[in-house]
Amino acid sequence: MRLKKSFARVALTSALAGVLLIILVAGLWPFNPLPANNVDWLRDKSGLRLGRNPIVVSRSPFQFTDTRWSSVSLEIWLKPARAEAKTFFSIYTPENPKQFRLMQYHSIFLVRRNIRDDRGRWQDIAAGVDKVVYPNATLFITLAGGPNGTSFYINGKLARHFPEYFLRGRDLSGQLIFGTSPFEEQTWQGEWRALAIYARELRSNEVLTHYQKWTGGSQPEVVKESAPTALYDFHEGSGAIIHDVQGTGPDLLIPVHYSVPHKPILQWPWEEYRPNLSCVTDLTVNITGFVPLGFLLCAFLWGSTRCNRPILTTIIVGAVMSLSIEVLQGFIPQRSSGITDIITNTSGTAIGCLLFVQRTVRRLLTKLGMENVW
Repeated sequence: MRLKKSFARVALTSALAGVLLIILVAGLWPFNPLPANNVDWLRDKSGLRLGRNPIVVSRSPFQFTDTRWSSVSLEIWLKPARAEAKTFFSIYTPENPKQFRLMQYHSIFLVRRNIRDDRGRWQDIAAGVDKVVYPNATLFITLAGGPNGTSFYINGKLARHFPEYFLRGRDLSGQLIFGTSPFEEQTWQGEWRALAIYARELRSNEVLTHYQKWTGGSQPEVVKESAPTALYDFHEGSGAIIHDVQGTGPDLLIPVHYSVPHKPILQWPWEEYRPNLSCVTDLTVNITGFVPLGFLLCAFLWGSTRCNRPILTTIIVGAVMSLSIEVLQGFIPQRSSGITDIITNTSGTAIGCLLFVQRTVRRLLTKLGMENVW
C-alpha cells in the first residue's frame, strides 16, 4: 500500500513538473532578450533590406514645430515583402506614443494619429487608401498636407484627398522609428529606399516629377530643385549610421539588436484589448493553459500535511508564476507583457482547483486507482 502511494506521488510530481516546464517554455519562448537586428544594406542599389526582426531609429528627435511647418510633405519609397497588417513608420513622443504611424493593412495603406479632442480625450484618427499595397511591388508614398487638408499620392498619382485631415510639422516631430512599432512587436519586412520631408505642401506636378526622378535614378536633381528639409537616400552601403543628405536632420541608427524601444511592461487590459478572433483565442489559451497547473498542484498540496489551504495556495502560486512570466516577457522583444494574461492565467489555475475538488472528479480518479495521491 505504501509503495503504491509512493508511486502515485511520484507520478503526480512528474506530471506537475512537466506542466510547469511546458508553461515556462510557452511563456518565455524564444528566451532571447537580445535578438539580432535583421537590417542589411542592399548590394546592387542604395537602400536597406528589412528582415524578420528589423528596426531603424533616429538618434535624436525631429523638430518641426516652428511657424513655417504649418504645411508639410512626406515622401517614402519602399517595397513590401509580404501582405500583412504591420506598422512600418512611426513618430514617437513620450507624451503621445501613438502620435503618428504609417501602416500596411494587407492591401490598404493607412495613416493613423492620436490627437486630443475638445474634452482632452485621446482619439485615434485614421485615413487610408485601399488596394495599393502589394508584395514585392514598389510603393512610392507622398503625403502633402496644407491648409485645405491632406492629399495621399501613390506612385506619383493622387489617390485620395482628405479635406478635414490636416497634417502639420508637429505631427512629424519626435523620434523616428521604422521597421517595427514603438510599443509592440509588429515587424515589417521589405526594402526601404528613400525618405524625404519638406516644410511645404508639394504640388501634384512636383509629386509626379519626384516619383519619376527617384525611381529613375535622378535623386540628385530632386535635392537641387526642391531642397527637402530632411532627406535620406540610404547611399552609405555599409555601417550602422544613415546620414541626412542635407546635413540638417538627425542621423538614423541601425542598432545591433532588435528591440521594441518603448514597449510597456504589464500593460492594462483595456490597452491590450483588440476586437478580433485572435484576442478571443489568446484569452481561451491563457485560461485553459493554467487549468492543468491548478488541478495537479492542488492535488499535490491536498495530500501534504504541511499545507492547510491547498486551494488558496495553488491560486497564489499560479498568480505569482504568471506575474513573473509577464515581467520577464517585458524584456523579450517578441513577446508582449500585460495584466490580462495574469488575470486569465490565475482564473485558469482557480478553475483547475475547482475541478479537482468536485466529487464527480474525485470519484473518477478513485476508479482510475489514483486515490493514493491524497
